[in-house]
Amino acid sequence: MKEQKNFSASGNEQGIGVTREFGKCCGRRKNRGLQKGAWLGFAMAICCTLLFSIRASAGDVTMQNKKWVSGQRYSYTDVNKDGELEEQDHGIGCYKIKITKPGYIRVEVKTSPIPGAKGYVSRGTSVRVLDSRKKEIYDNDDDIYAGKRDFDVALKKGIYYLEIDTNKKYQMRYTFTATGKIKGKKPAVTASKASLLPAGKTVKGVLYCDSNGYYYKIKVPKKKKVTISFNSKMNSGMALQVLVLKGKELRTIDEKGNMEGKDIISWWDIRRRGKDKVSLKLAEGTYYIRLFTFGGGQYYTMKWK
Repeated sequence: MKEQKNFSASGNEQGIGVTREFGKCCGRRKNRGLQKGAWLGFAMAICCTLLFSIRASAGDVTMQNKKWVSGQRYSYTDVNKDGELEEQDHGIGCYKIKITKPGYIRVEVKTSPIPGAKGYVSRGTSVRVLDSRKKEIYDNDDDIYAGKRDFDVALKKGIYYLEIDTNKKYQMRYTFTATGKIKGKKPAVTASKASLLPAGKTVKGVLYCDSNGYYYKIKVPKKKKVTISFNSKMNSGMALQVLVLKGKELRTIDEKGNMEGKDIISWWDIRRRGKDKVSLKLAEGTYYIRLFTFGGGQYYTMKWK
C-alpha cells in the first residue's frame, strides 16, 4: 500500500507525524508536518485547485476594496399562512472585484442566524473565487460555523468574483495588498528550467492560487545540514518538496536526506503568516526545491544555507 507522511517544518528533527490522510487541497490545513503520499493522490489533490465550475447567482454586485457587503441567500417566512416556515432561496451572492495590479486579497466573513429560522439546521459557509469567465480558481471549502474568519488569495491583475454560499446572514469584505514588482528572474514552473539559487541569497516570490508550483535549483558542495528559511505573508497554505534526479525521474527527499521510492512523495507544510524553516542532511549533489500551494497561494521570501 502506498503511503503519505507529513513532517513539521520548524521541528522536523524532533518528531515525525505520520498520517494516512492527504488532507484538503483547498482552505485551511490543520495538520502541519512532512506529508508522504502516492503520486496519484498527490496529483488529484493539486488538481482540486484547478477545478472549474459555473454557479447560478442572484446577480452581480461590484464590491469595493475594504468595503463591507451584506446579504442572505435564504429567508424563512410563513408563505402559506399555515404556521409553517418555508425556506425562500434568493440565489448565491456573487460580487465582482477588480484587481489592478498583482497582489493578494484578505477576505473576511462574518455570519449570524437569520430571524425566523429557529429550528432549521444551520449549514456551513463557503466562499469561492471565480475568474473573469466565472470559472472557479479557488474554493475556501471549510465550513464556517464560527461567527467570523478570514483567508488570503494571491491574484494576478484582472477581474474576479467572490461567491458566497450560506444559509445565514453574512457580511463580507476584501482588503487588497499589492506585492509590487518582483525583481530578478521569474521562478521556473518545471525543474528542467530551474535557475541556480546560490546559498545565502534571498529570493522573493508570489505563488498564485492556480499555480502548479515553482522550482529552484541548489548545489550542495559536500555532505552537510541544509536549512531552508521562509517568511510568509499570507494566511494560506504553502508546501515544500526537496527533489533529486534519479535517471530521468525526480524523487523526493525525506527528513533524513534519503531518497524516496518512485511511488512515495514527501513534503513539508510551511507556516503561514510568519517565519519558518526546514532543516535536513543532504549529501553532495544537485537538488531542486519545489514550492506549491494547498490553498490561496503565498507571498514569500526564501533562502538556504
